[in-house]
Amino acid sequence: MSLVAAVSAGSIALLAFGVDSLIEVASAGALLWRLSQDATVAARERAERLSLRIVGVCFILLAVYIAYEAAVSFLSRRTAHAALWESLLLLHH
Repeated sequence: MSLVAAVSAGSIALLAFGVDSLIEVASAGALLWRLSQDATVAARERAERLSLRIVGVCFILLAVYIAYEAAVSFLSRRTAHAALWESLLLLHH
C-alpha cells in the first residue's frame, strides 16, 4: 500500500519506507530459513553464509536505490506532493 502511495506522490521517503518493509520481510524470511537448517554443522554454516548474503544484498540494494532516487530528485529539483490518504497511511504505520 505504501509503495502505491509513494509512486503516486513521487515521494522518495515514502517509497523507501515501503521498500524497507519488503527488505525486512525478505531478511526475516532468510533468517527463519537459516534457523531451520540446524540438522548438521555443514548445513548450518552453509545456511548462515547464504542468509547473511541475502540480507546484505537486500540492504545494499535499498541503499543504492535511495541514493539514486535522491540524486535524481536533487538534480531535477523535483519535489514530492502528498495527498491526505498518503499522509494517513504514514500515520497508520
